[in-house]
Amino acid sequence: NKQRLSHLLLAFEGKIPKATLKSLHDLMLADNSDFMQGLGNQVLVNYAQSWSVVYFMLRNKEMMKKFLNPYFNMLCEGKSKEEAYNETFKPHIRTIERLWKEYFQEKKYE
Repeated sequence: NKQRLSHLLLAFEGKIPKATLKSLHDLMLADNSDFMQGLGNQVLVNYAQSWSVVYFMLRNKEMMKKFLNPYFNMLCEGKSKEEAYNETFKPHIRTIERLWKEYFQEKKYE
């Protein structure tokens, strides 16, 4: 989605008033009220960032296999998002976040 991509790139540059990117840890564990907090520009950035994380993982088969698929499988099995996050993403979240940022900031998606 090109519109979400443009919001994400502007957020990386700090060019969206009253909106910042969340850490992936905070984004993954956000509930609806956290996600919608601030409304307006912040919600646009939250949506763009969420879309971009999923897009990044879907484009990388290793990430999809190691993190995304097990995470969604755990949710489908009835685990809470916190349990699923802790078992899949948490031990690797800093590396994932660094790779995700590089992917979009260096325009590797093109």
